[in-house]
Amino acid sequence: MNIVNKFTFVCLCLLSVMCAWAQTEDALSVTKDTVPAKKTKVYLEHSNTLSFDKKVRPDAQILIGEVCFRHDSSYMYCDSAYFFEKTNSLEAFSNVRMEQGDTLFVYGDYLFYDGNTQIAYLRQNVRMENGQVTLFTDSLNYERIPNIGYYFDGGMIVDSLNQLSSFYGQYSPETKLAIFNDS
Repeated sequence: MNIVNKFTFVCLCLLSVMCAWAQTEDALSVTKDTVPAKKTKVYLEHSNTLSFDKKVRPDAQILIGEVCFRHDSSYMYCDSAYFFEKTNSLEAFSNVRMEQGDTLFVYGDYLFYDGNTQIAYLRQNVRMENGQVTLFTDSLNYERIPNIGYYFDGGMIVDSLNQLSSFYGQYSPETKLAIFNDS
């Protein structure tokens, strides 16, 4: 073999090794990124009464009085609720309270919670308390997985030193960082 052929052969070998390595890396990253989050069930822990009404809500359990749900380490309380066991979701009404651990408490008049996406949609008189920080708004979407709350119809975050109001905002209870936008 002459020198040009040897050089070409070595280059082709290196190129094929690099292509194979790149494909292996791509395959590994696809595998890591496409693994779905583990879906767990929402459980009804307590209710004073449980009933079904096929005319009102044929797919729901109707719960009244001291209602409590659990999803993983979070608890949700209310006066009454519809529980959709097939879709792993619930609607909660009046005196709604979510507790995540012993540091995060969210209150409101209405809650829709999707156990598959782990997103809570709270409406009317919403208050999120996290230690010394309190967020007030009428519309809050709280995503449990990244641990971030979003408000989009006006809100105010208050701590011992500040009182910040804006039309749109994000708040991370874990980092206690807030992002605001007023237009």
